[in-house]
Amino acid sequence: MNGAGAAFGRRLFAIALAAFFLRLAVRLVTGVGDYWTNGYTHYQQLAASLVAGHGYAFPGEAPTAFRVPLYPMFIAAVTWGNTNPWVLVVAQSIVSSALAVIAGLTARRLFNPAAGLAAAALCA
Repeated sequence: MNGAGAAFGRRLFAIALAAFFLRLAVRLVTGVGDYWTNGYTHYQQLAASLVAGHGYAFPGEAPTAFRVPLYPMFIAAVTWGNTNPWVLVVAQSIVSSALAVIAGLTARRLFNPAAGLAAAALCA
């Protein structure tokens, strides 16, 4: 890797780290007391059902296609049915920080390194 590429990589890594810690800081400030009840209840119920071996179904109901299955499967894989929201908060922060890196690399490839850093910063 040449000098310019190494500098881009360091800056992109710094942006990704900033994105990760900003997301965690926002959640620390806003708290997790109402995390599952504030829009995540259905997803957590579906994830718990998947982990318990009952399939993609709400408790006491037949399997459903009410929600898109990928996100509850992600929650099930990350939390294993645990209701501690911090595990999911950290996982979501990692995924969203990786998205900033992908945006930066894509913009760098399509345009130039400055555009890549700008895209990563905006995504972060």
